[in-house]
Amino acid sequence: MKQVDADGRFIYSQIVKVTVKSNSIMIGAIYPNPVKSMLSFIIAVPESGKVNARIIGQSGAVLLHKTMTLTTGSSLQQINLSSFANGTYRLQLLSEDGQVIESRQVLVMH
Repeated sequence: MKQVDADGRFIYSQIVKVTVKSNSIMIGAIYPNPVKSMLSFIIAVPESGKVNARIIGQSGAVLLHKTMTLTTGSSLQQINLSSFANGTYRLQLLSEDGQVIESRQVLVMH
């Protein structure tokens, strides 16, 4: 990084190697969004286990719950939203103990 002082003098910071090691569950791509019927999403997990997905409506009510058994790495998951009315929903991923891991907005438009 270059730091420039008010008088025009500058210095560069040291180069530091940063290694990011993910030990959490993450949602990658969500598509299509808006969705007409089948919502697809990529989910990455650091180790095999169960993850719960749920679709939440604007009122906060849980409209769909799905338990997924996943293996280490990334996988494609799908949820059928064809019976849902047009509107905005929230896709949430929860750990086995019920803690929200990640949450994304999904728009249904038929």
